[in-house]
Amino acid sequence: MTGLKAALADDGNPLVAASADAVLAGEFGPADEAARAALGGATLAGAMVRFDTGDSFRTSPLRIAAAREHFVFGQTFADRLEAPADAQIELRRIIPVSRGEPLKPSALCGGQTPGLMALLHRRDRVDLMLFRAPARLGPDAPVATLCGAWRLRVR
Repeated sequence: MTGLKAALADDGNPLVAASADAVLAGEFGPADEAARAALGGATLAGAMVRFDTGDSFRTSPLRIAAAREHFVFGQTFADRLEAPADAQIELRRIIPVSRGEPLKPSALCGGQTPGLMALLHRRDRVDLMLFRAPARLGPDAPVATLCGAWRLRVR
């Protein structure tokens, strides 16, 4: 047996998150003046990300990326976030806060609509990146895809 059938037959293969797995949640303040001016602080609670400046985003998990991956042409998460190449970057799609509503433009994206959020959690800090919709990250993505990157600290 190979592939997916083998993975599903493996009793040691967890199919759901373990109860000890940590979910990124809590209140975070700005770690520098750039974050203070753009975001204020942030509250992460489940799928919701709320900023002190008024923006709120509902997110949905997309995937975990390695920091060594390019998010736009010529830039890796590791370089931009000063992170080890094997750091895990949580990628989340931004979805409408209420079902059936369109995504709203945000000042955080220069008045355009954000489509994707990247989060790197490090002990007492969270690095957050926001990307314009339609967000297609990778080595061929234009540099203008990135709205901004900010650092937050646990409050």
